[in-house]
Amino acid sequence: MQPRNLPRRATWLAALPVLGLVASPLLAKPLAMRLAPELKEVPAIPVQGRKPGQWQGGFQFAEWQSSPPVTFDAGSWSWDAPMRASHANEEARLDVDRMGFEFDWRSAADAPPVLGQCLAQGRFAVHTEYRGDTTDETAVTLPGYPRVDCKLSGPQRGYLWLRPAFVSQRDSGELQVGDKHWKVQSVNNLASQRSNFPLARFGYEFSVEGKVVAAVETAGTGRVWFQPGLAEEDREDLAAAMAALLYYGAFLDAQDL
Repeated sequence: MQPRNLPRRATWLAALPVLGLVASPLLAKPLAMRLAPELKEVPAIPVQGRKPGQWQGGFQFAEWQSSPPVTFDAGSWSWDAPMRASHANEEARLDVDRMGFEFDWRSAADAPPVLGQCLAQGRFAVHTEYRGDTTDETAVTLPGYPRVDCKLSGPQRGYLWLRPAFVSQRDSGELQVGDKHWKVQSVNNLASQRSNFPLARFGYEFSVEGKVVAAVETAGTGRVWFQPGLAEEDREDLAAAMAALLYYGAFLDAQDL
């Protein structure tokens, strides 16, 4: 199912030029996420066939590929909040955006396929004020959103989840497959950026006991990294989670988050 057009959100990124955080030298370089020190010498694997805004297309990297068409199911809801009589020129509402998607993920080595089933959600408090001929609308992303939850059904069942933290302005969560666990955290800085101020979600890294072992860049067409020496079954599990995050990027792009 092709999702209908969802409302686009203005975010705190709009303030970056005012703050002087996006300078011309930064924009002059290609958008590349900042890699953890453990992966800086690891060759990047490009994602092939992925196009920003292409909802149902398949893509591949290394020996893995998704089988299109990918099923998307999107929807939006709004609830109006009552306002005092003294605020007759104002409106308040809660917007909820949801996107469910499924994808089939398999390797060329005839390994059993993995079915990914994910639910991405965003919630926003929206305040609108009418001032004569002008309208001022402010949308604020509610704490804990956007978020994603994925089930990975393959040789072993897996679960991937991510939640944003207001203080750090980064997402964190976990990938669990069988009795194995990886910490997952968003990478919100560019390689060319001098500061650590979080700009946007450019990708995600996977770590075990504080050591980053893999990463996926969701900006642009995408790239992935695997620490040399990873067990083959760990690579399989991480690759499926990376695919889910690459598709999750479609939801974030649609919402300008």
